[in-house]
Amino acid sequence: GGGAGSGFYRLSVAGAIASIGGETYAARPVTDSFALVKTEPPVPGIRVRRSNAEIGVTDASGSVFVPNIGSYQVNEVALDPKDLPLEYSIAKSAQKIRPPLRSGVIARFDVLRVRAVTGTLKLKRDGSVTPLENYEILLTGDKGSARASTIRGGDFYIENLAPGQYVADVKVQDAMCRFRITVPDSQEIVSNLGDVYCENIP
Repeated sequence: GGGAGSGFYRLSVAGAIASIGGETYAARPVTDSFALVKTEPPVPGIRVRRSNAEIGVTDASGSVFVPNIGSYQVNEVALDPKDLPLEYSIAKSAQKIRPPLRSGVIARFDVLRVRAVTGTLKLKRDGSVTPLENYEILLTGDKGSARASTIRGGDFYIENLAPGQYVADVKVQDAMCRFRITVPDSQEIVSNLGDVYCENIP
């Protein structure tokens, strides 16, 4: 306003800085509560929804900051499982959160990286090698255990074993044999261990 050739402009900027989960986020104004939706381990590129409306996509740290969450009421946040890479699975893709006023909550989604190993179990005894077909095996190690079955030819397939070493004992007729496998820390979804030999326990 004013005389000819004069004028003024007014510019207003509003925003918020919030700290949650050890990280700081710049966002639109937070008028109520907020949330951090996070995958563990971090998986980028997954769409996040609140009440069926898309609110963001997980970044490189597997996170989406949500600045407007209703306090003292149930808010449902969910991941789109179709966006998960093939090597990951998730048991629960939605959860309900209810933050206090002017505070934040973390909605953490645990995703599991699918690792599988295949191989052929064979009995090595008295200089001969025989496939162990139709045997139940229990593998144990420092990072967990798993059950599996061998099929025709001694082939086996085992999922969701953490990288590490595992051992199993198998009763063959009236004797016991033992074998060990090493699950590699590989980017491959399925690792082929080849022939695995079960040898007599001294």
